[in-house]
Amino acid sequence: MRAEFDGKAYEWTLTYRGGRNHCDIMLTDPRIAAADGKMVPYVAEKQARSFQFDRAVVESAYREFYRHSDAQQPRVGGTLAFPGAEGYGAYAQGGRGGKVLFVTNLNDSGPGSLREAVEAKGLRTVIFRVGGVIETKGLMRPGTSTRQRPPYFIIDPKVILPGSIYVDGNIMVGMVDVGRDNWKGVLAERSLQSPAPFPAPQVQTQSAAEAFELVLRNAGATRPRRDSVDARIVSDVRNGTGKIINDEKEVGGWPTYASGEPPENTANDGIPDEWKKTHGLSLNDPSVASAINAAGYTELEVYLNSIVVPRMFAAPAPRLNMQPPGITPRL
Repeated sequence: MRAEFDGKAYEWTLTYRGGRNHCDIMLTDPRIAAADGKMVPYVAEKQARSFQFDRAVVESAYREFYRHSDAQQPRVGGTLAFPGAEGYGAYAQGGRGGKVLFVTNLNDSGPGSLREAVEAKGLRTVIFRVGGVIETKGLMRPGTSTRQRPPYFIIDPKVILPGSIYVDGNIMVGMVDVGRDNWKGVLAERSLQSPAPFPAPQVQTQSAAEAFELVLRNAGATRPRRDSVDARIVSDVRNGTGKIINDEKEVGGWPTYASGEPPENTANDGIPDEWKKTHGLSLNDPSVASAINAAGYTELEVYLNSIVVPRMFAAPAPRLNMQPPGITPRL
């Protein structure tokens, strides 16, 4: 949050803390513009004062903020992210029309590494031309274990307004009462519960039980077949034997992955020569991949979409919908 006063520029961090009444707002980390224009910590001569805002004022301010935010969002429509895309991200453009980057080695960083591709700027499509295990340097922060007692769907939600969470149709194994009343699986005040779902784009859904089977059948790297890691995880989920590990050696380590041979790609544009021959495209012209067809997809997207096996899904589903009332979420 920035402001100018008496010819000086000031900056604060606006923090919505929730608190007992879910309406505590604080301005923290005060900074002021130095002579060179850089923002530096501001030390006031007087002690900071705290203010208590009425809940209705806070809710009104947030709704107004999101209303302005929604007004600036691009209109929904145009070419789907991929054929059959649904939900809030259905029209995401991804790397369409951008450059093509290749992962050609298993190094943690440097030319041809996954890290280089991920940290690159601008629109891009990343294609692997190597297989195996990439050992990255860095730490992963552990999350909450599903073995916590008692278990919850949602734990102590933050930055949430009254009536802003709708949860229904979910099940928790071994806890029939939570299946009947999903709010018993939420560690939060009942005031946050919405009695009805919020408007959302139409999507194909499944019941909790159907979704469970669907995910275990199709999630993960299934082509040409599951590896031993995915097979173990699926088995652990079905049998309730999974656990959080600190090292892959605790579960037998990584299997050996053969790299294989990438398909020939003369133009180095991501589309294999064999596929181009079949579809009557030039093998040497690198601009072919970025050419957009009548449906709005690039030829590279057409190729990538062609190697995905479409799956049809089923009927009504669990809903976990979190948003302030009257606010349209955006991705």
